[in-house]
Amino acid sequence: MCIYGKVINFDDLHFRKCFSALDRMGKNLNQTAKAANQTGSIYREDIQLLSENISVINDLMDDIYLKIETLLDKVEKTKVLTMTEQINKAVEQLHKDGYM
Repeated sequence: MCIYGKVINFDDLHFRKCFSALDRMGKNLNQTAKAANQTGSIYREDIQLLSENISVINDLMDDIYLKIETLLDKVEKTKVLTMTEQINKAVEQLHKDGYM
């Protein structure tokens, strides 16, 4: 991933888990819709399974959000350190040139 011109390596396991959960949820929803269309009713267990899948996805998305927030914090700190280094170099050069 590239943020602010910096390349950040991170484990995308949470993304893959989320996509997998979304895929399962989509399949379950299709099966439930097909059964509902054929029988005219929906089973309580099907609704419970969909609800559980939504809960899993919400948890995964919370984890992803926290990981992205952590990455952005690291990038921002790196960016600030880089700016500080540039300022220090400029001050050193001013000293060498006799302006300070």
